[in-house]
Amino acid sequence: SNENDYSITYPVSNKETYISLLLSQEENKDILVSCFYGKYGEEWKLEMLQFGQYAIFHKNAIDIYKEAQQDYKKGKILDAVINLNLLKKVANPASDYFKYQKYEEMKEFQKQVYTEASKKYPLPLLLSEVKTTPLIYDILPNVTEEGIFPSISYKTKIDISDTTSLKKENDELQQKLGEILPDLSKTKDIYFQAFNELPVDENALVKYYGFIMKSANH
Repeated sequence: SNENDYSITYPVSNKETYISLLLSQEENKDILVSCFYGKYGEEWKLEMLQFGQYAIFHKNAIDIYKEAQQDYKKGKILDAVINLNLLKKVANPASDYFKYQKYEEMKEFQKQVYTEASKKYPLPLLLSEVKTTPLIYDILPNVTEEGIFPSISYKTKIDISDTTSLKKENDELQQKLGEILPDLSKTKDIYFQAFNELPVDENALVKYYGFIMKSANH
């Protein structure tokens, strides 16, 4: 009946078994330690140990889901997308063994929002509003020690060693961001990453130059 309810499904071969969940809280993330035990004769033995991220800045999957719903209702679909990308990080803190009761509901909402966002802002997005026509290819959450901020990654034709020209381009991008991405809230700092080459995958090391657009509330 509680919105945070979850179930744990785990195959067992013992007549007696139990599961212990321990929460390790840090400043900007909470780690769930899941311990699966089985009784062998008179001895309890640890059969499996799982570590997974349960919360970001003490917000678990349900908290983030509710924020995404509020963003969506306000018409801030890109804010909702950013929150849903965070949600993926904490939705399964013990792999497939841990499942929120609202998991399928969250998945359906995620699918709906992603579909609408991709129609409105098909990525990669060519920015004809900016003279140098950079190409936005990703909008993701950036988790720092200070908080969670939107991060916009874009491909530029300007060599990233030419920081003066890069700044002029980014200044123009910041000035026209409200026109380009009206569904992205400007109440938080926004991070930018300018690339000459697109990363092949999230683990690829590619040089970039970064900028921060300070919010009006900063």
